[in-house]
Amino acid sequence: MVIDEYRLYLPSAGVFSALAASIFLLFGVFDNKRMKIFAAGALILVAVLVVTTYRRNDVWQSKISLWEDVVRKSPQLVYSRNNLGFAYMEAERFDDAVRQFQAALAIKPDHDSAYNNLGLIYAKQGLLDQAEQALRMAIKLKPDNARAYNNLGVVYATQGRIDEAMQAFQSARKFNAYLADPHNNIGLIHLQQGRVSEAEQVLKTATRLSPDYAKAHFNLGQVYEQQGRVEEAGEEYRTALRLDPSYVRARTKLEGLPQ
Repeated sequence: MVIDEYRLYLPSAGVFSALAASIFLLFGVFDNKRMKIFAAGALILVAVLVVTTYRRNDVWQSKISLWEDVVRKSPQLVYSRNNLGFAYMEAERFDDAVRQFQAALAIKPDHDSAYNNLGLIYAKQGLLDQAEQALRMAIKLKPDNARAYNNLGVVYATQGRIDEAMQAFQSARKFNAYLADPHNNIGLIHLQQGRVSEAEQVLKTATRLSPDYAKAHFNLGQVYEQQGRVEEAGEEYRTALRLDPSYVRARTKLEGLPQ
């Protein structure tokens, strides 16, 4: 069970206030010299705690600083290496991310999540053969790894291997029916192949599973636009833009709709 420590701050304030008051009352029966010694010690302790808290706040400034601190203190923890690598990947520090995932695999060679993340990195870098190899290893280690299947499907689709991509996306959906990504990717393939009605159904599922999935809303907007349902298309494009204001294609599509 995980405890939310911040929920303890206010309730503990009264306890520590009462404790401090009790200590001062206790020392109040002694002479001033002892009271001064105690006060000086208390001030030193407070100063140490203030400095420690300030430094801890630096650690919590970002995911990267947090996991760098964990890795620095516990370099043999696989999950900390993997999480730091993922934080680097989100910041597009791909070389740093690769080093962390490889470090995780050096500690635990059968860590499927690290292989999956390596596959993602390689795909982002255009190293598709290496991406495929890493993702296949993730699936070998964990045959029901839905995310690895989905990512492998993206690699296949990028290579133009559409039938294999579709099979990978179907496997991802089979192993995790609540994962929105494979539904979106299957819908996009249907859309590109002109199977608009099928695309609509599966993309609606993607947006239902993940209402804040901008790409799925954008693709559903393309479906509606092809069907001549301009108002619904505009609504989906606007939703995609609201979720991701930097979504240039959604803005372009929206501006291109007939008024």
